[in-house]
Amino acid sequence: MNDGLDKIVKGSWEAVLGGIGKLVDNWRYKRRLVKMLRDQRFPKGFRSTSQLCDGIGCDPETTRRLLIAIGARKSEISDEWTLNPPR
Repeated sequence: MNDGLDKIVKGSWEAVLGGIGKLVDNWRYKRRLVKMLRDQRFPKGFRSTSQLCDGIGCDPETTRRLLIAIGARKSEISDEWTLNPPR
């Protein structure tokens, strides 16, 4: 019986640590995206989805979700993102 309880506790602990790890990763990714979108070498403030994916090492779907979470907006005419408000 003690073995079953140990498995439950271990599984719960691993789930908590996994959740914390994902939160930290998302925080790092968001921070990196903001830095990339504010990079002065890109005066218009737009970066392509592929550049942003490569920059954080995530797939396009995850990158889009994180971009929306930081308040970025997608260009109406291309596959690029910015933190700048619309004109």
